[in-house]
Amino acid sequence: MSIYQKEINFFSTFLIAAILTLFMACSSNDARNKTQPSDQELKEKLMEANKNRVEVEKNKIDTTTLQLGWDLIETGTGLRYEVYDTQNGDSVRENQVIELNYVITLLNGDTVYSSEESGSQSFKVGMDNVESGIHEVVTYLRVGDKAHVILPAHLAHGFMGDAQKIPSNATLVYDLEILSAQ
Repeated sequence: MSIYQKEINFFSTFLIAAILTLFMACSSNDARNKTQPSDQELKEKLMEANKNRVEVEKNKIDTTTLQLGWDLIETGTGLRYEVYDTQNGDSVRENQVIELNYVITLLNGDTVYSSEESGSQSFKVGMDNVESGIHEVVTYLRVGDKAHVILPAHLAHGFMGDAQKIPSNATLVYDLEILSAQ
């Protein structure tokens, strides 16, 4: 075999190897692309997972409500409350500064915060940095009222929890008493 034929064989072998390598790289790239969901598919899967999480949370709230024997009103946002001691005080309105006593528990009954250990809480309704569900529920109450309140996670601390005592996606149960509104 001449040097010229050896060079052709080497070049042919090299060319075939290069083509096979490119082919394999392209086909494995196609396989990777087929296994990665599109943005729309990912969005749909996340929405479905969140829908399932909300349904599970709703079922847990229903079970807890039955066990406690509470007759709760459910609002359009998913907040649930029951005034168990009604007073004839003034209605609470947006932009008022209110003061309240509270006990906050998880659905399993574990107490996470209370005014007994932290003192009563004051905040401006609709403005201050408290759970959105609390801003909502106090507008249904009067000064002096005592209420049971269940906040689904999206109206409480949501996905992150409070990074202290309230875990991720926790449903919170409140026992509230409105002390004053100014």
